[in-house]
Amino acid sequence: MRQSILIFISAFFILFISNKVTAQGCVAIRTTGGSLCTMQHPEEKNASDSWELNISNRYFNSFRHYVGTAEQKQRLDQHTEVINHVNTLNLSISKKINDRLSFSVGFPILANSRSQRANFGAKDRYQTHSFGIGDMNLTVYRWMFDPATSRKGNLQLGLGLKLPTGDYKYQDYFPINDSTKQLRSVDQSIQLGDGGTGITVEANGFYNFSSLFGIYGNLFYMLNPREQNGVPTFRSNPN
Repeated sequence: MRQSILIFISAFFILFISNKVTAQGCVAIRTTGGSLCTMQHPEEKNASDSWELNISNRYFNSFRHYVGTAEQKQRLDQHTEVINHVNTLNLSISKKINDRLSFSVGFPILANSRSQRANFGAKDRYQTHSFGIGDMNLTVYRWMFDPATSRKGNLQLGLGLKLPTGDYKYQDYFPINDSTKQLRSVDQSIQLGDGGTGITVEANGFYNFSSLFGIYGNLFYMLNPREQNGVPTFRSNPN
């Protein structure tokens, strides 16, 4: 048990001292993620009757453009950058099956906007929006070590499904010229869903060094077999 906890702590410190971090650069997946980031065990009493409501909010803003690793800084100087604002309210309900097993049902509520310059000569920016329920997650979790004897630290693994409950064809009005607007699907970066069923794997963990100091973390990965959902992006002909 002690060896397992030491390995777990070492993994966290390796992440903290790493001098190179590689991140996913696609803004289209930012609304899907682990709804739980466990800092401790729930109460063991009355395990079968235990329910838990989790509410969290995430705000995401993007305005920088990259080609590979090279940032296109001229976009900021020319005021041609695309600006995304994504607000995500994550709601999840968890049910304990026993001291180790639990399942969770979670879904996000999204309010998104995308600001960009028109391509027909107008200097003013225009915005498109999306609002609604995103893709739902159904996940089963298991504590890998007995919570009764692993109170200082533990590791929880999760396996689940991401369901295509979010509208992946959401539409808003785009300016075509100075006097005409057309109803089109919004950019995939602010769509409410991706239209596919995904498989999710997750790891939550914590370790308390003392009653005043501890660490916790969450790792999340999704596999989505569907490569395309058939919704046009209009990026090749945005206006």
